[in-house]
Amino acid sequence: MASKIDVLYFRLRARGVEYRSREHGVERWLNLRLADDCYVSWSAGKDSMVVAHLCATLRLAIPLLMVDPGVQIHWTAEDRELMLAYAASQSWNVKLFPWEKFADAKTVAARNEREYRDAVHAEQFSKLTAYADANGLTRRATGMRAAESKARRLFLMSTRGETENTLQPLWNWSTEDIWAYIVTHGLPWLSIYDHLGPEARNGLIGKNGREHGRLAYLKLHYPEAFRRACELFGEAREYV
Repeated sequence: MASKIDVLYFRLRARGVEYRSREHGVERWLNLRLADDCYVSWSAGKDSMVVAHLCATLRLAIPLLMVDPGVQIHWTAEDRELMLAYAASQSWNVKLFPWEKFADAKTVAARNEREYRDAVHAEQFSKLTAYADANGLTRRATGMRAAESKARRLFLMSTRGETENTLQPLWNWSTEDIWAYIVTHGLPWLSIYDHLGPEARNGLIGKNGREHGRLAYLKLHYPEAFRRACELFGEAREYV
């Protein structure tokens, strides 16, 4: 399968003066702000990989904390192996917090979207947050970008990527900037980008998978994840 990531294009883009200035600028920005109370909220997605690499380059021991809902839901087994092997090769300080996202599939399926999100977010980060609190990690660096949505754009433009508890060093980066960084620094990426292109959002199975058109591509590209989706959500069966 030919990847939808045009590596040559992004390498050429990375040679531009504007991009080089942006990369050097974010390094300086982070260097002034990273301290012992910081951690990276890591998901292994494209933006998260850039933030992790930037922060670990400046402070190798910085914790990279990740909620891991399991293979075939968040990522494939191969993706998981690839990312964790790379992190180990770079001596990244990764800590995973397993989370059974669909432990109660019937309850999840019965909730409306608002109730589902409230319940999920309360449980999803509970172990990670407890670890951060216990270790004095009060500020997190994330890969949130203004280009991702109107709400994020308004928020990030008002904060310019920094609040009391959060650093968003990539807040004014474009998707092309992200991929220019990834290819020039030799970072690995999840297979979902090969299938869906550079704008894809990581994560295979979610409550709103049908609305985002995910079930169709799961059936085509990730048959095992699609089988799991059929078990979890009755709506997936129309694609069988």
